[in-house]
Parts: sequence; structure tokens; C-alpha cells
Amino acid sequence: MDDFTGRRWGWPIWGKLMFAILWLADTLWWWLAPARRSQRVRWLTVAIYGFLGISQFLACVVFAESFLRWIALAGFAFLGVLCWLRHRPH
Repeated sequence: MDDFTGRRWGWPIWGKLMFAILWLADTLWWWLAPARRSQRVRWLTVAIYGFLGISQFLACVVFAESFLRWIALAGFAFLGVLCWLRHRPH
């Protein structure tokens, strides 16, 4: 039984598996065909990094306990600022 929702379901394991497969596939693409990966459509990059980022945010901030939640939240805030600085209009 899931302590957070109070329901019995198997999504957490499938989410972790999907995260690992997607991360591995993107990494292999980066190593084996960096030129093709750099030319992929923007929506695919946003979808991949969006899923990976949301998964990590949920794991490290939402479902975390103790002071590590606040460290992870500060790290995500820092990454958000870096992303904003990189992609802001000049």
C-alpha cells in the first residue's frame, strides 16, 4: 500500500523503470550519435527533460523527508535560474 495516497498500485515502479530507460536511451544517443542528437526537434528535447525533471522533483522534493527536501528544492531553484538565464531573450 502506498503511504502517500493510501492506495495499492504499481505506478511508482513503472515510473522508475521508464525514467531509467529514457535516461539510458538519451545518454546512448548522445554518446553514439552526438551530431544527430543535437539536431533533434525541440519538442522532443523538452518532453524528455521535462519528464526527467518532473520525476526528480517529485522524488527529491515532494516525496522526500527531512532537511534533504530543502537542499533539493534549493538545487532545483538554482537550476531554474540557470535555465532562465540561458534561454531568456537577449
